[in-house]
Amino acid sequence: MSSKYFENKRVAVVGNAQSLFNTQYGTEIDDHEIVIRINTPAIFYDDLVSRHSHGTRIHVWAFWDHFRFKTSDDQFRPQRLKDFFHKETYNLLDLNMTNRNEEFKWNNEFVSYNGQISKKCILKETGNPSAGLIILSILNQLNPKKVNVYGFDFKRTPTFYNPNHHVDENRFDSFCRHNYQFEEQYTKQKIFTQDKFELKEI
Repeated sequence: MSSKYFENKRVAVVGNAQSLFNTQYGTEIDDHEIVIRINTPAIFYDDLVSRHSHGTRIHVWAFWDHFRFKTSDDQFRPQRLKDFFHKETYNLLDLNMTNRNEEFKWNNEFVSYNGQISKKCILKETGNPSAGLIILSILNQLNPKKVNVYGFDFKRTPTFYNPNHHVDENRFDSFCRHNYQFEEQYTKQKIFTQDKFELKEI
């Protein structure tokens, strides 16, 4: 990934908190030069429901593990998501953290950040970060003009495509055990104190 892709651009990072559906951020999100969406975006499920809250545009599709997504059982995925996935008309950011010695993948190619950004560095600072925290960490090392963050409520509400998922008082993810209390404190101290980052209330 070239840092110039994000350089001096207005970037929207859109998470998947259920609470984002209660907003009207759609037009505002689509007004950004670059829109990043994570894992299984709501825009592919019901456009009539999500367009007012989530918008419709996507430039970067970030996956926690692209290979696992690609090879997993997709019987419950809507056709619109499958069609877009195979068109590959987006930039792919693979956040696979299995091997900390590998670089991140951008459009299926390993990329070097000249030591500025590495999985080791992010893991050292954040423990077992969620996909959202990894993206914020990467953008923090690049040079976007502005990064507005939507749909992050640090597990106060479930991820929208799994609304029956239990959200416990510590806001841990039961599968990967991300510590969302820590992530909220970390981002509010290290990310959202910077003028170029803004967490939109939901």
